[in-house]
Amino acid sequence: MAKSRVAIIRTPEKPVEEEIREKVREAIEAIGGMKRFVKPGNLVIVKPNLVISMTSDTGATTDLRVSKAVVDLVREQGARAIIAESCGTGGDTEKVFRTTGYDKLRDRGYEVVDFKKIQNVEVPIPNAHVVEKVMVPELIRQADVIINIPKIKTHDQLGMSGALKNMKGGLAEKEKNRLHKEGLSQGIAEINVILRPALTVVDGIIGQEGLGPVFGEPVQMNLIIAGDDPVAVDTVLCHIMEIDPIDVPYIKLAEEKGIGTMRMDKIDLIGKKINEVKRRFKMPEEDIKKIQIPGFQLVFGEKSCTGCRNTMYSVIKDMDTKGLLEHLKGLTVLAGEIEKLPQIDKRSLVLVGACAAKNKEEGIRYAPGCPPRNYWVIEAVTGAPQQARTSDFRQKSEK
Repeated sequence: MAKSRVAIIRTPEKPVEEEIREKVREAIEAIGGMKRFVKPGNLVIVKPNLVISMTSDTGATTDLRVSKAVVDLVREQGARAIIAESCGTGGDTEKVFRTTGYDKLRDRGYEVVDFKKIQNVEVPIPNAHVVEKVMVPELIRQADVIINIPKIKTHDQLGMSGALKNMKGGLAEKEKNRLHKEGLSQGIAEINVILRPALTVVDGIIGQEGLGPVFGEPVQMNLIIAGDDPVAVDTVLCHIMEIDPIDVPYIKLAEEKGIGTMRMDKIDLIGKKINEVKRRFKMPEEDIKKIQIPGFQLVFGEKSCTGCRNTMYSVIKDMDTKGLLEHLKGLTVLAGEIEKLPQIDKRSLVLVGACAAKNKEEGIRYAPGCPPRNYWVIEAVTGAPQQARTSDFRQKSEK
């Protein structure tokens, strides 16, 4: 059986557009060239990571120059390429296009489409446990080929965000929250069964560490990574970031679905060696230790997963950014599964996560989800309605 192929290519420091174009071509050529993936007349969806209105130099979004280079290579094969994306829940994708510069590509003859503005169709997922049927934009189902262009960055709820996670942006808006409620890691693996990219090209020029995928800090990596297997790509990204891939559950779950391999002996690495480019990425919890809140206790159940743990780290950072930390004073937040509630005033107790629901009693504040959205937890803490985090933070970043 043929090995999965992943190419690791170094770019110059702070590369210009022509240098990025050359390195994208080099990375794709190293795994067989665009002709291996795209045929004349194909409809190709190019899916960047544009979760929020933040420029690519923050490490949050895909550099438009990488997407443009991929589209140009697709066109060389006589195929039609459409850049398509939907930003985070509650956000305005057109504003994200403007902030990131993708809107200007339209003036240069490139097709750039907001998934949120087109019709959705229902698609069954075979052998699914979380999302047996899912609504996706009709355009992505019409595509002959999907090319995925994620960033290399940490993720507050999942540990890291790469190829597999980026395909969540190919869902209808309402489906994104459903994945959080019913099981995000399993759901990510399942949607990649029907939204499987033929080619992944990672924008690793500037990554993001700490409380990614939004609140983290930029990291200059100067890498373009291309692969024909999204599970293998994410596995390699983890090793570059010095993260154990086993600590990112959706990678193993995707492997179990037959989407790809995370076995390094089954991956043909081309170009730079991992040891030549790796760098330890700061993880979400490391950003939180410096924030002190009087009387606040954060307690994780013995079986709490990384989803609830990382969500709470992100919530604290989120509330700090929004000036809401006062609401945490004197509270005890219990995240994840716990056998018995502590003997404290119910008014000062907040339960977080689907596994904690069995302990929910009258008077106890509760945030559902697996893992919960940040703003669901903040609503439980403050008692006040919240916008989606992406919507809130986008507005702040545009001021």
